Order: sequence, then C-alpha cells, then structure tokens
Amino acid sequence: MPMAEEAAPTYLFCGPDTGEKRRSVERLRALLQRSAGGAPLAIERHYPFDTVIVDVIASLRTPSLFAPRRLVVLGQAESLKAADAAALADYCRDPAAGTTLVIETEELRVAKRLQDAVPASRRRVFWERFPDQRRRAINAFFRERRIAIDDEAVETLNEIVGSSSAALESECAALAAMHRALGEPAALSVEHVDRWIHHSRAETVFTLFDHLGSRDLAAGIRALQAIMLTRQTTPSQLLGALASQFRKAADLQKLLPRMDRQQAWRQLKVSGKRAQASIARAAERYRAAELQAILLALAEFDVRIRSAAQHMQLSLLRLALYYVVARGGQGAWRLFPN
Repeated sequence: MPMAEEAAPTYLFCGPDTGEKRRSVERLRALLQRSAGGAPLAIERHYPFDTVIVDVIASLRTPSLFAPRRLVVLGQAESLKAADAAALADYCRDPAAGTTLVIETEELRVAKRLQDAVPASRRRVFWERFPDQRRRAINAFFRERRIAIDDEAVETLNEIVGSSSAALESECAALAAMHRALGEPAALSVEHVDRWIHHSRAETVFTLFDHLGSRDLAAGIRALQAIMLTRQTTPSQLLGALASQFRKAADLQKLLPRMDRQQAWRQLKVSGKRAQASIARAAERYRAAELQAILLALAEFDVRIRSAAQHMQLSLLRLALYYVVARGGQGAWRLFPN
C-alpha cells in the first residue's frame, strides 16, 4: 500500500510481520511531521490490556493544545472486547480531524465490525517472509552495501532471524557494522556470523528449540520469557515454529534408517549446519512416540492459548514447555476438558 501525500485518519495493519508494520508506522510519522510544517507531532501507543478504550476514543476526539497533528497506535487489537471493538468501529466511521489512528494486530483480521469500518484502501496485511524471500533480502542488504557474503553465512543468518523482518534488518546491520569496523577484506562467512551474531544475539525461537531439544527446561523457560518480552512474536507463531522444528526431528528419525544423513537433510531441505545439529539433537533426546505426542500437545496449547486471556498466555506457554521437556508431550490435554 503506497503512502499517499496526505495521511488518512484511520489505518488497519494486520499480520505477523512486525518489522514491516513498524516501518509503515514510521513512514506515516514522517508524513505527518512534514504536513505539520515542523510543528510538534504528538505520538501515543496504547494496548487493550493497559488502557480503557473509551478513554482513548475520548482523547482522540479532544484536540491537542500542544501539537496540531497526532499519531495514535493501538496494538494487539485482536484482544479487544466486543464492546470496545464496536466503540472503536463507531469512531473509525467518524474520525476526528488532525489525528491519525493506526490499529495493529498480529492476526490476519480483527472483529468484522471494526474491520469494515476502515476503508479497504487503508487496510494492509503484513505477511511473514518465506525462507527464500529472507535469503533474497539478506543478499540484497549486503549487495547494497558492497559487502560480499557467502551462501552458508546467508543460510545461518536466515536460521537466526526466522520470519521477522525486524530481526533480519537488525542482525544484518549489526553484522555489517562489525565487518566495516574491523576492516576485514574477506567475504562474510559463517564464522563471522557465529563470532559476531550467534553468540551475542537475543533469544529466538531457534535458541528456545535448542534448549528444548537438549531437554533443558530451565534454560527453555528463561529463553521463552526473553522472547515474549520483545513482543516480536505471538504465542501462536512461537508454538507453530517449535512444532515445525519438532516435526523435522520426527521426520529425521524416520529417514535415517533408510538413508544417510546428507540425503536426509536434502530431503528435509535443511542446509544450515546449526539447524542440522539442533534438529539432530532433538531426534536423539526424544523417542518417536514422544515427538508425536509433543506435536499434538503444541497444537492443543495453541488452540487453548488463542482463547485465553492476555495475562494467562505466558503461564500457559511455560506449562507447554514443561509438558514438552518433562513429560515428552504426554497428558497435557487432560488439563483442558472440552
């Protein structure tokens, strides 16, 4: 959705790619700043769990005494109560002048009444990037900066950043900065990524899977808490990514009696050495029956967490990790009678 010359009063940004959403909000901020002619721009961010929506709407309709333009971002709109979504929809049909409201959700849609209240031209879904798209983005990033990078380093970075374009941009920028600071003439290699990024990076779903694959529950809980504090992934995305890795571990167990490891990795389309080591470790530490039970448990927790209150989600995620590591996936759904 190209940005118009004038900012609209309402926008709806859906989907899991938080990095692209953040950049779109930043472009809106710059556009509003230009339209204000250098005058101050008021910027606010709210979440349903720590604010009263009717108060936010009242504030939207109250002109600011100090700034002629205002940008208000409401995150996690998927958790809005029905009455709050309806009140916000009423506001979107008759928005205040001088204020731009951006409604964000990591889901693909919000309540129908609210979604219909925002014109289709101002709605956008920010999809996750697929691995091939991330590889192209990594190569393009370093090509623009005239820095050579080999294929194995690209693959390792691809594993580290996952589907988040925000993480991709951050990690690539850090790697480029280190390379330039040290003035190394050689192409970036996987050794550079390991030395400058892997050992110093924040926890991701891949480091979390490393801990779970090693059956280290304490480290897994610490990693989970660090990941959720960043708010760069939803519980559903995290559980889906873990399920994908455990599924590869289960598939590896089935393939190895029939072929060697290199053939198995090619069939699984896993080329990164670190990802191979992590998946192989999980395949060794868990029995086949446990891996199948873990996949069922992760799917069950995903369903339950989607309908849980915001303040309960982290506790349920911790419980999910317990059932993965300590119980091998067994018995989790007995806690949740239908």
